[in-house]
Amino acid sequence: MVTLSFNLWELAVLLIAIAIIVGTVQLVKVLKNLSATLESVNRMASQNESKLGHIVDNTSDITDDAKGMIHDAKGTVDNLSTKVVNPVVDNVGKLVGIVTKLNAMGNKKVSKRERKLEKATKKSERKAA
Repeated sequence: MVTLSFNLWELAVLLIAIAIIVGTVQLVKVLKNLSATLESVNRMASQNESKLGHIVDNTSDITDDAKGMIHDAKGTVDNLSTKVVNPVVDNVGKLVGIVTKLNAMGNKKVSKRERKLEKATKKSERKAA
């Protein structure tokens, strides 16, 4: 029969060596995947180089066009606000004022009629009594 005897530090060294081997294998896999990914990126970049160059070259034109569109939209919104929304709000405010005055005048006429009706009712009650 074979007897094995070893110290605790020898076991620790063995475990560290195994961990280093496993880590190395995993690192090799990661580096291999990274290499494949970089090759794929390089291939795509070379295939689309003219398209990317066109986009980069036209970026300032695209930005200028977008700025112009935003400026035009702001002008349109300001124009609508000045020429349409503000006059409508003013006219609605005037209309509310007119309706309020008409309502007040109508209330006065109704109050007068009610008073006349009350007087007539009292008068007829006195005659009837």
